[in-house]
Amino acid sequence: MAAAPHPATPPVTVQDGVWIEQRGNGHYRLGLASDALTQIGDISFADLPVMVDDELLANDDLGGRKR
Repeated sequence: MAAAPHPATPPVTVQDGVWIEQRGNGHYRLGLASDALTQIGDISFADLPVMVDDELLANDDLGGRKR
């Protein structure tokens, strides 16, 4: 009996202290790299101005998005 193949590891990109993990179906996960967390300290809230059905392009600046 052959062993089941391991699932592919999603590609992870780290830039400016933020990591982005590409998931399936156009979904992504993001987080702060450990060095950025050390510099920032405790975070109690993060507001990302992205709504359902928003389309983001590579290199979009989420902080500069207008609603």
